[in-house]
Amino acid sequence: MKKQKNMPSLIGRYPSLGLTFYKRGDIVCARSCTSEQPNRQTPAQFRNRERVRSLIALWNSFPIDGKPLMESPDGLAAYQMFRRVNSQQPAAYLTKQQRAQGGAVLMPGLYVSAGRLEPMEYHFETLEDGHRLLVTNLSTTLDPALTQPLGLRTPAELSRLLVGNVRNPLLNMGDELRFYLLQQRVEEVGDTEVPRLVVRCATLTLDDDLRPFHFLPGHELYTHRGCLALGGADDMEAGYAVVIYDPRQRTASTQRVATEGTLYESYTSDEAYNRAAKTYPNIREGFLTPLNTTR
Repeated sequence: MKKQKNMPSLIGRYPSLGLTFYKRGDIVCARSCTSEQPNRQTPAQFRNRERVRSLIALWNSFPIDGKPLMESPDGLAAYQMFRRVNSQQPAAYLTKQQRAQGGAVLMPGLYVSAGRLEPMEYHFETLEDGHRLLVTNLSTTLDPALTQPLGLRTPAELSRLLVGNVRNPLLNMGDELRFYLLQQRVEEVGDTEVPRLVVRCATLTLDDDLRPFHFLPGHELYTHRGCLALGGADDMEAGYAVVIYDPRQRTASTQRVATEGTLYESYTSDEAYNRAAKTYPNIREGFLTPLNTTR
């Protein structure tokens, strides 16, 4: 029988010290664990990393009590599911300085929830006076000829208007309606313009609660053509979403942001890519060279 060599056994790596400790026989040894490989990334790697950074910045823009409601059939955490369902979103190319300042760019069609409930529908409509509404497909049972604020003050009033209506099979008592407002801003930080996203959330439980609710600042619930609408949606760069959440089944409707904003276009262009790539010196040469498609 061939005698086995006395193989070393790993004890642990300590990157802060740049050392790896292992044991060979009765002797503890140490060696360097620092890599001599250059820390470089290809343009394709940079694009993928910018996409991930964009999603992380978007997730961090949501308040703690208003994080996206994400149900995963395979048990992913909400943040992981958020990244999965939004994985096809284009990357927003920000400079290293803009990233460090918390830059985030709103993308059209961003998913803010995922679950088993049937999705709601909503769209923008502009009134004759120039004000804009976000109109849902939830029926109010009021006169379709009316377009006016509802003047609701309590969840009980909203529940009487929506729940039990045969045209609203999506809703049950105990459900929650979550209204999202995503406001895109560009701030001057020193000599750098930083795109920021401020996300506000108002959650209304459909129950018999008679206490006044707090809603989105500057916004009000409307009835428009017999449907529930959100008034005050005049910021063209802002995004909106309305989500149904069932706390009993711990699931939600799958909803995307509605927005007509175009600011994102200046951060997804080739020019934005080149501008951002220049601030990461470890990208391999050639990122400024366009692809040659001629034969």
